Amino acid sequence: MLGRTGKSYDGGDDAEPSAGLKGGESTDAPGRRLTAWAKINLGLWVGPRQADGYHLVDTVLAEVSLADVIEVEPGPTWTVVTDGPFALDLVDPAQHSVTRAQVALTAEDPTWPSGWHVRVRKQIPPAAGLGGGSMDAAAWLRFAAELRPQLAPALPVLARGIGADVAFGLVGGIARGQGRGDRLTLLRAAGVRGRGVVLANPGWPMATAAVYAALDQVAAEGAGPSVAALVRALEAGEWDLPWDNGLERAAWAVQPRLREFKAWLDAQGASGRWWLSGSGATYYALVEDVEEARALLLRLQKARVPWAAAGEVAPRAHPGP
Repeated sequence: MLGRTGKSYDGGDDAEPSAGLKGGESTDAPGRRLTAWAKINLGLWVGPRQADGYHLVDTVLAEVSLADVIEVEPGPTWTVVTDGPFALDLVDPAQHSVTRAQVALTAEDPTWPSGWHVRVRKQIPPAAGLGGGSMDAAAWLRFAAELRPQLAPALPVLARGIGADVAFGLVGGIARGQGRGDRLTLLRAAGVRGRGVVLANPGWPMATAAVYAALDQVAAEGAGPSVAALVRALEAGEWDLPWDNGLERAAWAVQPRLREFKAWLDAQGASGRWWLSGSGATYYALVEDVEEARALLLRLQKARVPWAAAGEVAPRAHPGP
């Protein structure tokens, strides 16, 4: 079962001072608090498997105001700990996405400080289609560029080596992602920004690799919507659109109960407006505003949804292209 049920998470600034954190000997940087926003997929087209084993995708990615919070202070060595509703049991901290980002940074710049104490408060459910680990890594890369602006040009390449969604976490806001999802075009999408969003998860993780493997069985050709048409509608100011996901049928094949969960969500409210994010298992519904989102969240809580959250789309101030 996933974490705690239905909270509305309000994020802070992208990086702000963290009270009580003091500098150490490895760098003169003060303690900081970083925000790693979750993402949703506003439509997702997936192409056939390529010779290199990857699938080409076309999607619109949008940040939402559910976030992991990363507290940082300089220290003598590298340490990562997690807490929060979705704290991970870090048997091997080297596998944490923030650690992978740190390794990439030190390979790029051997003078980048190696001593940090990092505490990740996990509020984004893992393996849920919300990009939690990728957004954590992106927050660490942004932090590095803030301290050392000369690193900024290298970050997109470093991001691609960590994970496809990390590149989006660097720019945030709303963007079209093509290729492996890391070839990005920023969008204004004024009609979507600030809309309310409700996230709901049935309480089990979904392995992305398993969903893509199932896709090869259920769809030999490209699956999903015409993202180009969605982008045109978004840029025209529309927002209540059919955000079809080309991985949904494959996700149902991996976990048939997921289809039942979507039907259950339709019965609770926003019928016909629940869409799968990424490879699942989180569904989202876009609504008029945050107040309506919170009202829908309350209905889901009363119906005992395993996990849900309410917030807004694109919480960071970001003008688009």
